[in-house]
Amino acid sequence: MTVEVRPRPGRGRWSAVLLALVVLVLLAGSGLAVSRVVERQVDEAAEQELRQRSDALREATNAEVQRYATALTLSAAGLGAAGRPTYDAFATATAPLHDMDLAGATAIVFIAPPVTDHDIVAQQRHWRGLGSTGLVLEPSPDQGVHVFSVFSDALDGAVARRTGIDVASAPAPYAALTESARAGEVALSEPYELIIDQSLPPEQRQTSFSMTAPVLRPSAEGDELIGWVLLGIRGQDFMGGVLQQTAQDLVDVELLAASDTSADLVDVAGVWSSEPGDRDLRRTTTLPVAQRTWTLEVTADADALVGTGSYLPRIVLGGALMVALLLAGLTWVLASGRDRARAQVRWATQHLVEAEAEASRQAALLGAVLDSIGDGVGVVDESGRFIIRNPAARALLGIGDSHNDSDSDEPDTWPEHDGLLTVSGEPFPQAGLPLVRALAGEPSDEVEMLVRNAAHPEGVRLSVSSRPLDAVGQRGAVAVYRDVTVDREQRAELAAFAGVVAHDLKHPLTVIIGFLELIAMEAGAPTPGSPRNDRADQYTARALSSARRMDELINDLLDYTAARDAGLALTEVDLGSLAHEVLEDQLARAWDGEPPVVHVGALPTVLGDPVRLRQVFANIVGNAIKYTAPGQTPRVEITAVTSDDEVRVLFSDRGIEIPRDQRAAIFTPFHRAHTQGYAGSGLGLAICHRVVTRHGGSLTVRDNPGGGSVFEMTLPLGRTSAPRTLRDQPAAIASRMPVTPSSAP
Repeated sequence: MTVEVRPRPGRGRWSAVLLALVVLVLLAGSGLAVSRVVERQVDEAAEQELRQRSDALREATNAEVQRYATALTLSAAGLGAAGRPTYDAFATATAPLHDMDLAGATAIVFIAPPVTDHDIVAQQRHWRGLGSTGLVLEPSPDQGVHVFSVFSDALDGAVARRTGIDVASAPAPYAALTESARAGEVALSEPYELIIDQSLPPEQRQTSFSMTAPVLRPSAEGDELIGWVLLGIRGQDFMGGVLQQTAQDLVDVELLAASDTSADLVDVAGVWSSEPGDRDLRRTTTLPVAQRTWTLEVTADADALVGTGSYLPRIVLGGALMVALLLAGLTWVLASGRDRARAQVRWATQHLVEAEAEASRQAALLGAVLDSIGDGVGVVDESGRFIIRNPAARALLGIGDSHNDSDSDEPDTWPEHDGLLTVSGEPFPQAGLPLVRALAGEPSDEVEMLVRNAAHPEGVRLSVSSRPLDAVGQRGAVAVYRDVTVDREQRAELAAFAGVVAHDLKHPLTVIIGFLELIAMEAGAPTPGSPRNDRADQYTARALSSARRMDELINDLLDYTAARDAGLALTEVDLGSLAHEVLEDQLARAWDGEPPVVHVGALPTVLGDPVRLRQVFANIVGNAIKYTAPGQTPRVEITAVTSDDEVRVLFSDRGIEIPRDQRAAIFTPFHRAHTQGYAGSGLGLAICHRVVTRHGGSLTVRDNPGGGSVFEMTLPLGRTSAPRTLRDQPAAIASRMPVTPSSAP
């Protein structure tokens, strides 16, 4: 007897529900545990962030204090080396402090050695004789010994009197003087209110301190104390900016200092975050400053400090619950709907097959496009192994269809293997190959090279452009090859044609100019008894002027053709010597008024064509001198700023400004920004722009503050890049022409 056992209705469904509940409970519990772990990690991250912020603030504060101390020490050393503490020596020793952006610094003063009541009159006369004109010493009563400020230099722009003050009446700075004399190094006073600030309203006063350094004069018996230099510093102005920059509006910072007369700490400076919240994190560190110790207190809101990380435990828990629900639902779906799952698998498989077919079709289309285009295309992976070379690339490089790309996988073998030469016939440097540069992340455009091998015994001239490639996680480079052999031959023919035409024009034009000059000479010396024909003289002068302009135009056309098409003879060019030669030529001619005033700064060595670069310098300097308002002395300054791989040469003048709407157009041929009263062909700057561009640089123009223009030229540096300053210049060249408005002549 056969017994058929049938499943109870709904049995599989309830099994699926039970399994889904088990999955939900397990995953939810796991998510809760993970969220607790994440919460602890977030708390630790906040503490770590606060420690890092505190350390950064401590280092920034220490660095700023050391910068001020170093500046004060150098000033004291400079004054001590002078031997005699005169006002001029004090001004020279403290002059660098004005350029150091010492925030909060009020003034630097020189404190004379201690004197008694009987010596005050003599000391006043003594220091007046050393340059402190109008010095009036004002001793504090009830002080047996006095120390006076005799020289001062304001650093905050205030005009309040800072000399003649008896520092012995101020315990804090006086104690710092005593300590610096004892230790022989920089000393810091306790916090106090500066004497010069005691006249300010209470809300404008700051907790301040003094930094002192002894001025020692070397002698045979040892260093002799001849006084002190004292720097008054307002605390909030001094450290507020540094603390704000380092805190980045994330933490509250207070810089505290101990007082000699009180056990409480005094606020020196502080910044506070604008972010609301509970400051539940606090860190206190100490900072040794000279012979004193400052305290740095940093507080923060943990949520604001770690940002969205403070919500991460809740996000993790919520995500875990969502994943648990999703997986529980998926478990129920899989357990209760096997047929549906199978249908979905079949549907997904079908779409995968269709996507694969579409990808194959796209790949075939891309291959057909690469095979049909006339330009060569080559793609290499990050190791230099060729992945793609279309037929055009193989034909241009002389590689047959049966060629094995693996024979030339190494970039070191490309020049020799493929017969790659420079346009002058030298082996092409491997480091300069476009694909090698692209593999290093440097794109290149229209790099010309010559391919000469068995397939191209006569040589083919190619223009190659390359770009780095990062597609679908695979790094490499792509290059496009274009045959420019015919184009370059046509250019050469055009250049030759232009040269022949120019030569054929220049010869008869030279003859015409010569005869016109002879006619002008004859007209200028008429024979006795013959009447002078003024109209004939006028016509002769006009004809001679027109002929000379035509000669200048032909020369400029030849120069422009050479700048555009002629090869560059690259070598290391000393721009300092080049500028010297150009300026000697410019200043050698006679001048109606005062000769130009030219200053040449330190110029480096670049890689370029000396003839073409000399043409650039001559055109730009010549324009700066020519385009100057009548009655004004032409002024030009040539300086350079050098970076790792290039140099920016600046030509600054005080001539007629170039209209803003014409700054781009002046580099195009035959464009002239100023036509009234100034002769020219409009090709000079076009020649300069073409030469600089062919050197791989750029040429731009902008306004010069205070009047005039600044032409900026960038060029690649040569191997020897040490700047050289012209030392044997004519007086007119060595004269400095300032550029900035504050120092404009």
